[in-house]
Amino acid sequence: MNVLFVCTENIARSPLAATLFQKLQGPGGRHEARAAGTAAHAPRRLTTREIAWADLVAVMERAHQELIRTYWPRHAGKVVVLDISERLSPHDPRLPEVLEPKLSALLERCDRTGSEALAPVKEAGGAVAPTLARLIKRLFDVTVSGAILVLGAPFFTLIGLAIKLEDGGPIFFVQDRVGEGGVGFRCYKFRSMVEGAEKRGLGGHVAENDDRLTRVGRFLRSWTLDEIPQLFNILRGEMSIVGPRAWIPSQAERCSGRARRRFEAKPGLAGWAWIHGRNLVPWEDRLRMDVWYVDNWSLRLDAYILAKAFVLLFQRRGVYGPGGITQDPHV
Repeated sequence: MNVLFVCTENIARSPLAATLFQKLQGPGGRHEARAAGTAAHAPRRLTTREIAWADLVAVMERAHQELIRTYWPRHAGKVVVLDISERLSPHDPRLPEVLEPKLSALLERCDRTGSEALAPVKEAGGAVAPTLARLIKRLFDVTVSGAILVLGAPFFTLIGLAIKLEDGGPIFFVQDRVGEGGVGFRCYKFRSMVEGAEKRGLGGHVAENDDRLTRVGRFLRSWTLDEIPQLFNILRGEMSIVGPRAWIPSQAERCSGRARRRFEAKPGLAGWAWIHGRNLVPWEDRLRMDVWYVDNWSLRLDAYILAKAFVLLFQRRGVYGPGGITQDPHV
């Protein structure tokens, strides 16, 4: 695959990323890497020719992604966000340390993507998962999420109006999350709390009796309706209906060792840990369950999780953590 690394000035982050990416492959690596910058004075500027050459465009910041969406919308689907801050100077020893794990995940993704068109994927558990099974999963995701969005559009419109009429704030809550391969994306939910809630009360945690919850939001959370907009993330290929929960960057940065294997699958609305108690399941147990799902994935397992999740959804169990408070670490 051809991978294009993009930053602003093309002086530190993207050239270093391209060099490390080639180094991680070792001699005879089958993926090509280039670097470019968005600034007018960049030694190598981002151009249509560079974008067209690339199979994957790895940008350092969200702003670079937005620029590509604006000027090269046909190529927007190639973009992945590495979330590498420009505050890291060219000589900062932390820059290679921050880049390397993300590039390793990106390399795994390139290897997997490049191989899927030619051969079955070898799973960690030893089972061979044919490309057909992956295609069926993706087709199911697109068909079901698209159908729900179309058929439920009148109801979802009413939800949006109710949110807007209650306090005049935005309808959607948008947050950075980390997906397959450690790649960042923007996750959408119906807003269930007052604006600026993360700076008040429990901060990133939430309680069942939290006074930051709006009346509409309390209802949406109790029935998990606040997560419906994530169907757009599924259509865009950033999520799946079934998979581990999507983490925020601060959680992903602290994930190490075997637990990082959870990022070998797309995050989902429902997963193995979800059907075992959702937020009532201790954090470390959730990590183990996520890795177990990745190791044992099959279409049959997804079908079982969906059937179980459908029943548990109406029981509304595990919406909040023990004692009615969801306190995930590193938020």
